[in-house]
Amino acid sequence: MKKIALAGFSILISLQLFAIPISANPYPLVRSTNSIIRPANLYPTPGANPAPTVSESLLKTFRETFPDAERVVWNESSMYYTVSFYQKNIITRINYDKNGAFSGSFRYYSESYLPYYLINVVKNKYPGLKIFGVTEITAPSGILYYIKLEGPKYWLTAVLDGQGEGFAQEKYRKSL
Repeated sequence: MKKIALAGFSILISLQLFAIPISANPYPLVRSTNSIIRPANLYPTPGANPAPTVSESLLKTFRETFPDAERVVWNESSMYYTVSFYQKNIITRINYDKNGAFSGSFRYYSESYLPYYLINVVKNKYPGLKIFGVTEITAPSGILYYIKLEGPKYWLTAVLDGQGEGFAQEKYRKSL
């Protein structure tokens, strides 16, 4: 039961990083070819928060870079645009600055999408633990992989960089 609760909690945290589902938003959306553009404030006063003005060049670049993206949702904050979408069973959120330059991304996926050399590092460093899920964080300065591992008695989060160097960040004991 605790395993299900922990899995549900991890999923809930992941989903909180994304916009609320379209059906849950009572405010109108602005549609742009295969995308939904939504205000950053998820509970705005009607008419008080205009839809984001994502440039056509950024939208074009996005469509060319991610032609298979599904369920695309755009949000805007004072400093950046955020696009959330699904592509090949990977949940992705990308931030672009107001000039349209990439500033960072989050991707959530299973072991099958993790690079093979990192799977090897994890299996050697944490024998007997199973990879439950991966959060990949990319910035212009580099990439980090937060890998949730499950063992018979505990959960562990391993953090690895792009070269496979890393450490265990947190460890939670399972109730028996």
